Amino acid sequence: MSACGFDNLLGPYHDGELDPLRRDRIEQHLPGCPDCSRHLAELRALTDRLSAVTLGQITPMEKAIIQQAVHKGTMDWADRAVLRMAIPLASLAASLLIVTSIGLADNMLGGRNTADQNVASSGDWQQVAVASHTDSRLPDWMVRGLGGQTP
Repeated sequence: MSACGFDNLLGPYHDGELDPLRRDRIEQHLPGCPDCSRHLAELRALTDRLSAVTLGQITPMEKAIIQQAVHKGTMDWADRAVLRMAIPLASLAASLLIVTSIGLADNMLGGRNTADQNVASSGDWQQVAVASHTDSRLPDWMVRGLGGQTP
């Protein structure tokens, strides 16, 4: 391939797809660029070889094999859209499962009681701390944790 900037236009030039202005610029460029000239010659030789190939009739079995291979190699746009949605949703579901499992394991293995967390986060912690001085049902560690005071 040539690094001159015209190499990407050689295929369309060879196929007759360029507008007249670009076609003229390529034709002026080719005599002075051996890389582009060699590439164009390779394209022409390949086209000649492919033109020489003759195809006979294919059997229905061969046609089915070809269709199956093409179908296997392509994916419908709707399938791609489903996959684009499925991957983030599966990640979200896995994250929720992990977080929920950790929370359940924490509660089952003697973690904090959720009722204690609700009292502490409700803004009434001062009332609980003051009331705990007279309520012997609350453990000392809870009183220190909620009110920062010792009984």
